[in-house]
Amino acid sequence: MHWGFHLALDHENQMVIDKVEDGTMCSFYMSPGDAVLKVAGRSAKAMSVEKAQHLIQQAGNAVEIIIKK
Repeated sequence: MHWGFHLALDHENQMVIDKVEDGTMCSFYMSPGDAVLKVAGRSAKAMSVEKAQHLIQQAGNAVEIIIKK
């Protein structure tokens, strides 16, 4: 499933929202640069982008992502 956003690590190795596609549900809630705190109930602090993407893909049609604006 495609969620309409992309993740990346910033210059401090913190996971952030990298891109948000216009017109998606995510575009109402997420912005590039938002810090990702949790993915699927797990802390994103030491999580790789690949691990986060894997958890998101495994979630099916609903996933909880906690961000800080």
